[in-house]
Amino acid sequence: MEPGTPEEPDIPLVPDNPEDQDPSGETDPSGDNETPQEPEEPQEPEQPRPSGVYKRLYGDIGINFGELEEGVILENALPFAGSGTKEDPYRFLCSKNVLIQGAFLNWAGGFSDTGEKNQTPYYCLLEVRGEDKEDGVLLAAMLLDGNLIAEPVQPEIWYRTYLGNDQWEAVLPPEEEIPQDEEWVDIPEDFIEFIPEEEIVQTYSKEELDKAVKEKEKEISETALNIKEADLKIKKVEQQLQEQVVKSTLDGTVKKVGDPAKGEVDGEAFIIVESAAGAYIQGMVGEYQRSILEPGQIVTGMGYESQMFFQAEVTEISPYPQEGYSSGMQEQSYYPFTAVIQEGEGFKANEMVSIELPAEGGEITGIFVSREYIRSQNGEEFVYKVGENQRLKKQKITTGRTFYGSTVEIKDGVTQEDWLAFPYGKNVREGAKIRESSIEELYSMY
Repeated sequence: MEPGTPEEPDIPLVPDNPEDQDPSGETDPSGDNETPQEPEEPQEPEQPRPSGVYKRLYGDIGINFGELEEGVILENALPFAGSGTKEDPYRFLCSKNVLIQGAFLNWAGGFSDTGEKNQTPYYCLLEVRGEDKEDGVLLAAMLLDGNLIAEPVQPEIWYRTYLGNDQWEAVLPPEEEIPQDEEWVDIPEDFIEFIPEEEIVQTYSKEELDKAVKEKEKEISETALNIKEADLKIKKVEQQLQEQVVKSTLDGTVKKVGDPAKGEVDGEAFIIVESAAGAYIQGMVGEYQRSILEPGQIVTGMGYESQMFFQAEVTEISPYPQEGYSSGMQEQSYYPFTAVIQEGEGFKANEMVSIELPAEGGEITGIFVSREYIRSQNGEEFVYKVGENQRLKKQKITTGRTFYGSTVEIKDGVTQEDWLAFPYGKNVREGAKIRESSIEELYSMY
């Protein structure tokens, strides 16, 4: 074989973009090769934050929380700082006199919902701070030691703390301020430790100390102003009383007059007038019905002992409310009035009677419900009625007349077509499902 001309060797192809050449010798036809990136460090999930200052520390919001009062945060309490140890306790921003739910104490003590000890107890520091801010000046503090809670407590009970209470302030709220479906007791002293005021002050920086002094001076100034305003009102009323002439509306003979130096004595009449004819009755009219009652009008009623019905003419209505008098659930003032029964024979002295006020326009019309269906909160009355999707709706109402102390007129808020719920029980709240039942069944449940 004759030698021929040697063939030219193949010339390797050079890519247009040498930087896109794969180190293995293969070329990415797309030209999209990129330098590999290091994976990012995973971020820790953000811890939930409390919604604000706590008036109540809930451990379980599903337990009979009743009617939610104004300013109360409905959530299982969350600390704004801390890890729950003795050196670094959980810190909760609270209002003065914060209430603690029994379920919260069980959580702090390491108890489960079933009452078993299933976790290490926690230390919790409850703090009252200036302007209700986490960075505000510390005003009062209380340490709750979960290790001292040896046994689980009833989860639905509320515990009073008196946190931040000054010694001159009333520590026990009036009974009418405690919701009907709640039980309040004092927190056991061995569960807690109040931080002394001197220790709190020692922790202040100069800026915090100056701020605390200014806040206390402002509080004192506001209190002094309130006292001055109250004194002016008292002097004004006293002057009106001194200039007023009281005229008797009773016909008869004065039999006894009390000692002017002693004044009125509780339970005793200051002046006794013996009437020549008829019988006098004294009743109370609420401020909401006060406008429909005038001297000369006729009221009707019945004596409880004599079982006699009567008609009586109103002779006098006091311009001043009766101190210390309350009736039922309505948060209102009551005014004494006097009426005379022309034919008073058959009635007993000091006999209790029921009185029905005159109807506006002379005819009894409107919507009337049993008083048990009406609740009140912060001076407003409301009912629970059936709303959309067969669920409860909280409905504000305006009430009017009251008959026999048990039947109340609803002037606004509901119609004849509405269905009302019996507003008691742990599951009664806005949005709850409803079921129909008879009146007899409702009352037999409670």
